[in-house]
Amino acid sequence: MLAEARAYDELRTGFPAAVSHELRTPLARLLSLLESAALPGSDRDALLAQAREQVEEMSELVDDVLFLSELESGREVVALGATPALPVLEEVRGRLADSAERADVTIRIEGEPGTTLPLRRRMLQVVAENLAQNSIRYAGPGATLTLS
Repeated sequence: MLAEARAYDELRTGFPAAVSHELRTPLARLLSLLESAALPGSDRDALLAQAREQVEEMSELVDDVLFLSELESGREVVALGATPALPVLEEVRGRLADSAERADVTIRIEGEPGTTLPLRRRMLQVVAENLAQNSIRYAGPGATLTLS
């Protein structure tokens, strides 16, 4: 129980910084999509559909930040849920595969199938991806990054 509390506290304190980092990417994509939609001959419907996806992604991030704010205030909040860890870590590895390959870093996944964590899926995704990106950036060629 103490280990879970410590792990959650680490996640809670690191999450806002990770979210700030994560909001920049969809905002940049959104701006690019909207600028492209304004060009003559562009497929506006497809570009606007992609822009909508970016807005939905940012909305999820904002919801998670608001949720954390409720936790910080001590108010009673909806349960965190139970997120299967390995599928999220596999998604993170997939999204970072190209940058890991360019940096000559191997990404491994370890853990027991069926392991769940008491937090929202998006929270785990943002934190794991942010930590993995930093590891890829600073580990050096030939390193192995283990997500577990």
